[in-house]
Amino acid sequence: MSRPLIAITPSNSDDFGALHVYTSYLESVERSGGIPVMLPMHPSDDDIEKIAETFDGFLFSGGEDIAPKRYGEETSLHCGSIIPERDDMECRLYRALEKMDKPVFGICRGIQSLNVFSGGTLYQDLPSDFPGKVLQHSQRSKSTFPTQSIVVEKDSLLYDIVGKTEIYMNSHHHQAVKDPAPGWEVCARAKDGVIEGIWRKDKTFFLGVQWHPERLTMTVPEAKALFDAFIQASAK
Repeated sequence: MSRPLIAITPSNSDDFGALHVYTSYLESVERSGGIPVMLPMHPSDDDIEKIAETFDGFLFSGGEDIAPKRYGEETSLHCGSIIPERDDMECRLYRALEKMDKPVFGICRGIQSLNVFSGGTLYQDLPSDFPGKVLQHSQRSKSTFPTQSIVVEKDSLLYDIVGKTEIYMNSHHHQAVKDPAPGWEVCARAKDGVIEGIWRKDKTFFLGVQWHPERLTMTVPEAKALFDAFIQASAK
């Protein structure tokens, strides 16, 4: 298998304009056989098309909250910081990839991005907005330690990858998918009902997970399996 080029969307969360991608994303991509490359924040539309054509797989990484106006809501009191230019870049990139059917893997903010850019909605803050009793989705222990059980739907890409109906993962988020976008199906939930995974049957590899498998690939086989499957799909 040739080593596929994997584009990773960056964050831009400081006052100096520095872009960054956490090393755990890079290392997990490399560990599964891919070559990771961080994308720019302000590509032109022509550049977006070139990026979509050039790279083999696309990882939408975690980070800041998505602007609620993207899914038709006012910003609530508990919504976190947003970066409109990141929303814009990722949205344009997603639409190009949707047409080309290139492998797409969304993690944490990434699952939310894929959902919103396809027409879905989010809970802006689980402790405030989710109906019923909610579990601890922003764990206080280290992110390299899994604390939450995830129930996996059998008829799904996620089940095909992990081979289990229940897995144990980490959890570092205060938002989550509310209404899945048209074309996206739920493939995993937490025990409180919060959506933890979505996928598209009509695409080669369009998968989003709410947890952070990139921080568990050294210790949790199912986390490593997710990256292996993504890289394998990108190498075809």
